[in-house]
Amino acid sequence: MVAAIGPGWVLAADAAAFAVAGAMRAFLDVSHIPQRVRGGGMPADLREGRREFAGRPWLWGIVVQFSIANAVVGAADAVYGPLVARDHLGGAGPWIPYRLCSCLSTGGGKTHAFEELRSAGMPGRRPAP
Repeated sequence: MVAAIGPGWVLAADAAAFAVAGAMRAFLDVSHIPQRVRGGGMPADLREGRREFAGRPWLWGIVVQFSIANAVVGAADAVYGPLVARDHLGGAGPWIPYRLCSCLSTGGGKTHAFEELRSAGMPGRRPAP
């Protein structure tokens, strides 16, 4: 998006999205949700989560499969994609919209999209060969 419309417009669109999300929160009815009871803190929550995860063997395979798939696809996407963009697409311009759509559609969220935009505009530490 930065390559297409510029960084200022992208930040303005992001700010507008946050404003709309904030306005929509005002319409949520949370009166039926009971108040949270203070528990044992983060260590107790981690123990409980580990116990719940360990008690669901069907979930282990899913987690392992997604871990492997994310490692393989992420590595290819992060290493091979920029090389193809540099060598065959004329630079980062065509690659940036793909990365933004990819990180937003796969649950990477706005933070990851912001990091993609930020890194796209920053020169590397070493010059490209």
